[in-house]
Amino acid sequence: TPRWHKIAYIGGNVSGIALIIFSTVLSFKGGSDGSEPTPQETITATRPADYVAIALPCLLGLVVATILPTLLKLSKPERLTTAVECCYQNTGIATSAALSLFSGSDLQLAMRVPTIYGFVEAISIAVYLLIFWKLGWSKAPKEEKICTIIVKTYEVQDHNEDPDK
Repeated sequence: TPRWHKIAYIGGNVSGIALIIFSTVLSFKGGSDGSEPTPQETITATRPADYVAIALPCLLGLVVATILPTLLKLSKPERLTTAVECCYQNTGIATSAALSLFSGSDLQLAMRVPTIYGFVEAISIAVYLLIFWKLGWSKAPKEEKICTIIVKTYEVQDHNEDPDK
């Protein structure tokens, strides 16, 4: 039902935000052995090349996942959906793997990968969607105010709404 779709939509957004917060806290707080990283360890635990290696799959994923659906002649909103889905799912998997495989200070370092990826994906997907919304690729009208498109879903319509709006 449309009501259930809206509830699921809100639940998905809340879950995504909670996952980012959870990953961030674990990546900067010591693991189960109670070890706390020093400020120097927090700053220098990863090299600049590591940030590039973590960000690259998301950024390349957006590009490839836009090109392939275009070649398959999917509609523009379907291309956006495909690209976002290709990039957005990986943070939960990486977080689960880190929690399962590491503990203590190793967990802290391992959690940085999904945390950094999560921030990269949030920023890059937001910029990607804003650009393509303004290019007219989404179901949201490009003339709509940004505050409106952020809080309104254009996938699910109320039975009382005009489907052509």
